[in-house]
Amino acid sequence: MDKQTRLAEWVDAVRRGELRYCSICDAFEAIGRKIAVVGPFGHAIGKALFMRVYSAEVILVPADDVRDEAGVQQLADAAVQVAPCLVALQRKEGGIEAVLADGTRERFDIVYPAMGADVRSELAVQLGASHTSDGFLKVDDKQRSNVDHLYGIGDVVTDLHQISVAFGHAAVAACHAHHSLPMRYA
Repeated sequence: MDKQTRLAEWVDAVRRGELRYCSICDAFEAIGRKIAVVGPFGHAIGKALFMRVYSAEVILVPADDVRDEAGVQQLADAAVQVAPCLVALQRKEGGIEAVLADGTRERFDIVYPAMGADVRSELAVQLGASHTSDGFLKVDDKQRSNVDHLYGIGDVVTDLHQISVAFGHAAVAACHAHHSLPMRYA
């Protein structure tokens, strides 16, 4: 489950296209717009670089003070600005305003959160499933975990939070599970 940004009216912002979650799905709608990517610095870099392909005005608004030199250089090479740390987000007519740690405010047409996600793999991990340090289950090409008869699909195995990805994983897992059952002929 995606972690939410600090925006009180986020549901209405999503309805109006000011707050968007899936850059892969709809970045083409953000072409040429002023875009903020908001999240922990290390997590937000990838999305900011991806969005830079669609707009010349992409600003990473970090939710933390953690910066690494390689990441800063990657962003600079792609002409992605890095703002001071985020204090708050507020809706403004036709956009979202970021209140920054240095006291300035910056208005954006579109904000893409890159806050990370809560991986809900606790039960599988308790059963002994191998997982990454972030909690994502490690699965094979049939979606099988290392625990017999335990499959992982969707957000529990990948940070690519898309329904179509989960459906694809589910189809692969279901086919394998079906074919692994003993045949019972009528």
